[in-house]
Amino acid sequence: MTFIQHHSQAPRLLHNRSLQTTPQTRDEARSAWEKFQGKDELASHLKYLQKGLCAYCELRLDSDLGYHIEHIEPKSKYPQQTFDYSNLILSCIASEQLTKNDPTLSCGHYKRGHFDATLFISPTMNNATHYFSCNLFGEIEPALDLNANDTKRAQYTIELLNLNSLRLIRQREHLIDEGYKIIGELQSDQEALYNFLELEFAIINGFYYYSFINTRKEHFEAFLQASSKGTQP
Repeated sequence: MTFIQHHSQAPRLLHNRSLQTTPQTRDEARSAWEKFQGKDELASHLKYLQKGLCAYCELRLDSDLGYHIEHIEPKSKYPQQTFDYSNLILSCIASEQLTKNDPTLSCGHYKRGHFDATLFISPTMNNATHYFSCNLFGEIEPALDLNANDTKRAQYTIELLNLNSLRLIRQREHLIDEGYKIIGELQSDQEALYNFLELEFAIINGFYYYSFINTRKEHFEAFLQASSKGTQP
């Protein structure tokens, strides 16, 4: 999960719509959102804000699965939040890509209208990334240093978003295996190792070059810091 810090000012069309009538029911929220003409402007804005990654699983938003505008607090349960800028992010998977019964479904479309605000860890929390860890098998787990309540919240969030769908586990496991393999091969060439690792975390034209930035940081960042100094981690 990435930390998303919204700007002080919402995109123009969203800001203008937020000044109008606030939906009060689920049906009003659905209808108002369908009629909203500022989705393209909002999506473009959020894509740069999120540096091109899904806020939940960190898959690149330009993957074949596409993406959608996500209400963190579902508009079906919180219709008043429908046009709340701080409640809107981009989540992977375009609406037409996977059905709700697809076992590889994850993130916003998996969460749908289910939501417990007392348990959910939102990417808008400035310490959101610290609740999660990725093991060597590509599985997202609650971080080891959490207390019992925070562990419960992390586990709830992982399950609510299906962050351990087989698709995501396989992708993360592959990047970890390949990363450690390349690091091992380049140990004798610190300059080449540094160049490889620098690309792992690169931001190009405002977007991360690769998916799963926090998994990469957790497993490879110490090697980057060491190689920049010409030492071993």
